Amino acid sequence: MKNTPYKDLPPLERRPDGSLYRMTPAQRKRASTLIRRECCNCEDGNCIALDDGDACTCPQTISFSVCCKWFRWAVLPLDGTLEAEIFRDMSALFAAM
Repeated sequence: MKNTPYKDLPPLERRPDGSLYRMTPAQRKRASTLIRRECCNCEDGNCIALDDGDACTCPQTISFSVCCKWFRWAVLPLDGTLEAEIFRDMSALFAAM
């Protein structure tokens, strides 16, 4: 069995209610551009990490939720401003603890 590095990544952060962090339409557009430009798993809009013989559209480019571990931990940190905008209320959560 092949070991896939994206499965070894930390889990995705979730809001206190258990939901995933969401992006605005402008943030999603910036994220999609970043994915197409920087993600090593994105090839012609398809995710090669999810490819099982059939082409699979990159789920992060079509979702408003932060749903991809590879995007969260390897691609999003390349744009610190976008990362801070998406997770801005997370700093308030840590301050309250």
